[in-house]
Amino acid sequence: TKEFDPSAPGGERNRPILLGHGYCHNQSGWVYFRRRLKEARMGPVYSINLNPPFASIEHFAAMVAKKAERIESETGIKELILIGHSMGGVVISYYAEHLAPEGKVTDIITLGSPMRGTRLAALGYGPNALAFMPCSPLIVELERRILQNKQVRYHFVGSQLDNMIHPSDAVLLGDDTSRQLMLDDHGHAMLIFSPKV
Repeated sequence: TKEFDPSAPGGERNRPILLGHGYCHNQSGWVYFRRRLKEARMGPVYSINLNPPFASIEHFAAMVAKKAERIESETGIKELILIGHSMGGVVISYYAEHLAPEGKVTDIITLGSPMRGTRLAALGYGPNALAFMPCSPLIVELERRILQNKQVRYHFVGSQLDNMIHPSDAVLLGDDTSRQLMLDDHGHAMLIFSPKV
């Protein structure tokens, strides 16, 4: 979906924002989040449906690459901010680290994303779930690249009460606490509906 209005205040000046959803979900989960960003006069804001639901992270990242190209073509703005919930955070990070042209992605915000894997991945289905296993090759390589990347500003958000990420601090990478927010009272889905976030 798209909401680019070049006549809107700030419409041509602001960097576009692309939202990536979580495992077995779709872009409809971003309704509240999109509204809050629009009220804050941020964006233009876009979202994407990652499908089919059990495809690989690499497949989803290729979809993000195509969407990013369309956004640049429509807005004329090269730079892009990415926000991902759960699986979406891993997907957008994979895109930024493996597929994005240099200088394309300026900021990434992950919300409850298993950046160091989650033990609950064993209950999932499909290549995307397998990729979330702690110490999976994809997770290990992605963490290495993110920690070495000085061009993209990564921000990690999670919650001690997240019932999908075990251990809960697996949402955090690095030691820069100014780019980490760990809440103590949010469930997994609440992260995309939270005024605190």
